Amino acid sequence: MPPNFLYKETIVRLHVKEGTCMNIGHLKIEKDGLDNYIVNNTFNNKFVKLGIREVRYLLEKLEGTTDLEGEKDYPPLSKGQKKLLDEKFKEWGFFEKAKLNKKKELSNLIIFELKPEHHLNYIIKLFRYLISPVGAFLVIASVVLAYISIGVSQERIMNEVTNVKLSFVGIIVLYAINFITSCIHEFCHEAACYKYTGELGKLGMKLFYLLPAFFCDVSNMYMMSSRRKCAYISAAGLLSNVVIGNMAIIVYGFVRNSSEMFLWVFVINLCNIILNLIPFAKYDGYWILKSVTGIDNLYDKSVSLVYMMVLNTKQYRKLHINVIRKMLMTLYGIIIYIFHWLLWIYSIYAIKDLFTLNSVYMEYGLITVLGVIGLGSCASYTRRYFKSYKKYLYMEG
Repeated sequence: MPPNFLYKETIVRLHVKEGTCMNIGHLKIEKDGLDNYIVNNTFNNKFVKLGIREVRYLLEKLEGTTDLEGEKDYPPLSKGQKKLLDEKFKEWGFFEKAKLNKKKELSNLIIFELKPEHHLNYIIKLFRYLISPVGAFLVIASVVLAYISIGVSQERIMNEVTNVKLSFVGIIVLYAINFITSCIHEFCHEAACYKYTGELGKLGMKLFYLLPAFFCDVSNMYMMSSRRKCAYISAAGLLSNVVIGNMAIIVYGFVRNSSEMFLWVFVINLCNIILNLIPFAKYDGYWILKSVTGIDNLYDKSVSLVYMMVLNTKQYRKLHINVIRKMLMTLYGIIIYIFHWLLWIYSIYAIKDLFTLNSVYMEYGLITVLGVIGLGSCASYTRRYFKSYKKYLYMEG
């Protein structure tokens, strides 16, 4: 019996139709297609997809019943599977009416976060109207006009790019524009999530591999079974970069004597799009890939498959996964693991270049300190997956 068993509430209905929820204390359980359920811990906003057997076991632990009306029977869970689920349920906070004390990751440190309220809430709700045929028309029209504009001003663009003349004030202005663009990027993610789920997540800033980055919590999309809508939410921010960048290059190309600043706004948005499309870290590209494939926890599963392939080859071969999918996910996991190290190397040198150090020793000292932090993060990352990969032995075996 879990320690906070008194927090349970009586289930009004045990048969959960797709798209509807049942609540047990601080847990929301929603059916997601055939034989799958999504459990949301509303206190820490943790979303977990479970099968019928796992949900029945959770109901047994919380309510003393295993009934799910209308669902077919499956073989019972083994002792090993139940032991693992007990550990995971506790880790996810399913048994406690409190927030989890998550371990901080050096590659993903939250500086601050806030829940949209009042004016910010109103702005985000206005943005949802762009997630519509009108928004799609803006994207397509901006792409066509930008293509024409680049063709018209090709010679001018080449001359500007090869003879960069940005003043200090110009650089500050670009930073300010990039800040505003980043905010709009996150607002569009939030607006798309609100449009399709009716919920607003938290917005904030974090240090992603020690480099500042904005973020938007759109985890409520896990409660949707539609891959298409999840992909829209994941891509909404990128589409805002497409429109803003294209509008800048259109002005640059068609307006005589327009400032070169418009060209650099286009370049910045283009760079942001390319960076965010990288699928080997948890940028927008990863979430789009996850939405399209429909594989939950694609990142963790892929890295865990690499560990299993190396440390338990026999069980790796026995996994009930399509051979081609398993090979692709394993290859993807290898690239993800390498990319984690490469991101730290990039971040260390990017941070070093931000400072003007008068001494070689100070420069080496800074690189050493940052290197130790990066190595610590990579060691923790390696250890975490070494400890967790075995759960797939139970789930798939």
